[in-house]
Amino acid sequence: MLKKHGLYDCFSGFITSADAFPRKPAPDAINYLLWQYGIAKDDAVMIGDREIDILAGKNAGIYACLFFPENGAFPETAADFKIREIMELKKICGV
Repeated sequence: MLKKHGLYDCFSGFITSADAFPRKPAPDAINYLLWQYGIAKDDAVMIGDREIDILAGKNAGIYACLFFPENGAFPETAADFKIREIMELKKICGV
């Protein structure tokens, strides 16, 4: 999806299950990425479609964005940002 919408190059790295970090909402994988790429917490955002993703971001001390493309009201969330379309990330990320 990131490649399809021209956002793939906005990301420096990814974590998968093969990396064997504790499962979300543990912040370990996010903290690793912040360290690995020298990203300040104030410059980072966790994007996810479930509250567990949002909680992982918040547990790491970074911004969190709920991606919820469905119609209707957004669910209760601890997210800092809420979006319905992936292209809304450009505004949040300043692209």
